[in-house]
Amino acid sequence: MSEPELKLVARRIRSFPDFPIPGVLFRDISPLLKDPDSFRASIRLLASHLKSTHSGKIDYIAGEWPC
Repeated sequence: MSEPELKLVARRIRSFPDFPIPGVLFRDISPLLKDPDSFRASIRLLASHLKSTHSGKIDYIAGEWPC
């Protein structure tokens, strides 16, 4: 995994401790989704992680783009 990509993604994730109740750490990824570079980096990191943990046996990763 690329350290600069990890940092880019991590900077776009906000943490809110004790929300909505005490003891829960809510992580807001909406800033990540709004920033094209960070979003692309998160997809590359996810794909890289899945390929390395599944011995390269993944052909496609599919998802639905919001309308």
